[in-house]
Amino acid sequence: MRTVDQRIQALEQAMNAVPSALLNAVLAIVSALNNQESIDKKALKAELEELKSVHIENGNQKMYEEIITMVLSRLS
Repeated sequence: MRTVDQRIQALEQAMNAVPSALLNAVLAIVSALNNQESIDKKALKAELEELKSVHIENGNQKMYEEIITMVLSRLS
């Protein structure tokens, strides 16, 4: 059986891995979409800019906005 510290460490690792994997997947998808001629990049950029104003309750607002900005940077 694992100790409490080992369980907490496993939870921390899972909580760090999932958002990182999701962000990397989103960035890859946006990069692929950026290469498509048929996508409305202006509309996508506008939607992402709008998402920056969403308030994240009990979250890190600055980090949230930085992540959206990172996704936006993949669009040319």
